[in-house]
Amino acid sequence: MPSLRFAEAANLTAVSDTLSDSAPNVVSNHTIVFTTPTGVAAGEQIVITFPSSTFDLSNLLFGDFDMATGTEVTLQNGTGSGSTWGVATTSNTITIDSGTGIIAANATVTIEIGTNATFGSTGVNQIVNPASSTYEISIAAGAMDTGATRVVILDNVEVTA
Repeated sequence: MPSLRFAEAANLTAVSDTLSDSAPNVVSNHTIVFTTPTGVAAGEQIVITFPSSTFDLSNLLFGDFDMATGTEVTLQNGTGSGSTWGVATTSNTITIDSGTGIIAANATVTIEIGTNATFGSTGVNQIVNPASSTYEISIAAGAMDTGATRVVILDNVEVTA
């Protein structure tokens, strides 16, 4: 009798996205942080999905990204190769491809997007914020771990005393 094997997806924990500016229709850096319970194996990906037709990712280049898992990870344009991870974007997704690199179980991953990306070179492009509202950003790390966070884009508020 063959044995049964079960695969179980896990939720990412401590998921956040900190914006440098939350005003509508302005450019902003993003710092995305999460802990992946299962980790990311060689040949797997991290996919960050922004709501369709909202945030403008069209100006981003691979130099606008940093990733760290305790130490900085070397990134390149496109597909990962060896221990160098690849970065590619579409209109609403960012895909970080591992090549042969791995992320250990229970590791905290930090992804910087924009001018806050300074490892190797400094990023020059940022993400353009959409109109005022709340938006869910989903993350899949490897074959098993998923999660989401929300960001709020709101008009500037003037406070006087």
